[in-house]
Amino acid sequence: MLIYLKKWAVRLFTLLVRRDNLGDVARHAYHRRRDKGA
Repeated sequence: MLIYLKKWAVRLFTLLVRRDNLGDVARHAYHRRRDKGA
């Protein structure tokens, strides 16, 4: 359950951060995790 909630938390966080300049950095880090399979 925690992992599932974390995934949603990351999605919501990314959507909120998108507005800021840090959104780009957050997206890059998020894609890196997806590439690793984590």
